[in-house]
Amino acid sequence: MKKNKKKIICCVAGRSGGHIIPCLTIAQRMLRSQDDSIMFFSTSTELDAEILKNYPTIQQQASLNMMNVPYKNLWKFPLFLGQFIVSFFKTFVTLIHHRPERILSTGGYVALPVCFAAKLLFIPIDIYELNVIPGKATKLLAHIASNIFICFSETASYFSQKTILTRYPIRFSESTTQTTSEAPFDTYSSTKKTILILGGSQGSHFINQQVCQLVSLYGPTIQIIHQTGTEHVDLLKKFYADLGIQSEVFAYQQNLAPYYAIADVVICRSGAGTLFETLFFKKPCITIPLETYTTNHQLENAQALQKDYPELFSVIRQKELQQDPLQLFKMVSHYLG
Repeated sequence: MKKNKKKIICCVAGRSGGHIIPCLTIAQRMLRSQDDSIMFFSTSTELDAEILKNYPTIQQQASLNMMNVPYKNLWKFPLFLGQFIVSFFKTFVTLIHHRPERILSTGGYVALPVCFAAKLLFIPIDIYELNVIPGKATKLLAHIASNIFICFSETASYFSQKTILTRYPIRFSESTTQTTSEAPFDTYSSTKKTILILGGSQGSHFINQQVCQLVSLYGPTIQIIHQTGTEHVDLLKKFYADLGIQSEVFAYQQNLAPYYAIADVVICRSGAGTLFETLFFKKPCITIPLETYTTNHQLENAQALQKDYPELFSVIRQKELQQDPLQLFKMVSHYLG
């Protein structure tokens, strides 16, 4: 099979902006000319489609109907296996036709059929593990990867293979750390303290609840920028309006740079992308890791950055905040002076 003269980088990621955006950032930096392009394998979710539509460098995009491995519902495993087989053959044919230079994966089960097909076609595979604790798919794919890149030094201990420590692929440039003369939203006031709340690309119901309690104590003395997720946009817009609080509320925002730049403090979950972007803008960050029965990877992310940058990062465990709701208010007050 003859390779294309132009360079094609193939990305695979899905179900989260924290997977998709860094994968695209890496790929875009590898393009040599305007003739080069990116092809992208994602899941078939609306979130993936919403994020990817903003990237004109993606010339081929394929959606794979891949569920996560149903560990707690083993009766669904045949469905997962069927989806994997269909996705594998769809990927295999696409890779033969376009013959990309290499595969980039930032994790997720959608990467399994793509990377296995690439291995059979002798296409190099670069795996990027963005969290301290690798995901199950990444651990599995590490055995067939050409290179394994990690963003935390602690991650190396989870792999028997050789790893390469690299910087987190921040999507912003140094020029974006400066505020512009243009107000980032209509009611913005340069004289008020600004709290930026980021629940991740899918939002956080728990953080939304905690913030409601927090701003009720402050009232209109502050202003809020809030990424809520799709479910609570209208509810929170009304909530802030009723309290007379100047705010900018949205479900998801592709370009957060103007909001990072004006924030006095950031409240967020502990996805690696959000933490490293907050660090890039050198903003004080109160992070509340999402902890579940299957993973504590966000807690490990938060504690690793708190250890390296104690002046910027404060970690509040969700169970601690449930026991003492005023803990968040005290910490925000500390940062706001």
